[in-house]
Amino acid sequence: GNNSGGNYDLELVGFELPSNAAMGDQVLFSGTIRNNGPATYVGSVSEISLAVNGEYGIADIAFEHQPNITQLQVNEELTVTMQMQVSNDLFRTANQNIIIIWPTSIEDPTIEGEDLDATNNVLKRDIYVD
Repeated sequence: GNNSGGNYDLELVGFELPSNAAMGDQVLFSGTIRNNGPATYVGSVSEISLAVNGEYGIADIAFEHQPNITQLQVNEELTVTMQMQVSNDLFRTANQNIIIIWPTSIEDPTIEGEDLDATNNVLKRDIYVD
């Protein structure tokens, strides 16, 4: 087929969370979005979505001065830093809380090309809330 849209491979690296937190804490964490190619990724890459225990929690994320990057060249990386509020509506106390992290843009149907490896752009992390 016509490959002018260009297939890419976005990968999330890092985004390590502390092993535990208390209710009400602000948790700061960061990671990298990398495009492994073979084509330039054209689409916003400055936002990360996250779900806590299966609940969509983007409202609780604050980005630290993220530039509005609209493309990533092959082998280019963008570091994203986020602050997460450990809140009652998403987190359970005295439990491991499962957090899923992914680039918001991969849900955008207007982006041309496709991600060649969908397994490396979603991360699963857990954090114990006291």
